Amino acid sequence: MKEWQQSIKTLQQQIGQLIKQKEQLEKDCKKKEEEIQKLKEKLEAKAKDSEVMEMQHAMLKAAQGMLSDAEKREVEKKLQSFIEEIDLCIAMLSR
Repeated sequence: MKEWQQSIKTLQQQIGQLIKQKEQLEKDCKKKEEEIQKLKEKLEAKAKDSEVMEMQHAMLKAAQGMLSDAEKREVEKKLQSFIEEIDLCIAMLSR
């Protein structure tokens, strides 16, 4: 009878260890998900910064008269997109 009791005790210990491992893995997973979210936010910010810098570069070229017609149309489209985004933000803030 003692042998099966020992087996049960061993199984309970193993189950306890597995539960602790599972909890640690869940914590690690949550931490990684938070890191991923922060990196995504940083990436989005960098993409926006890059877009702004591209627009500034294009505007500088336009001011110097160095844009081709296609580039001028592209700059106008981006400016219109920025204006629409700003209008949307203003509308949301007005509510």
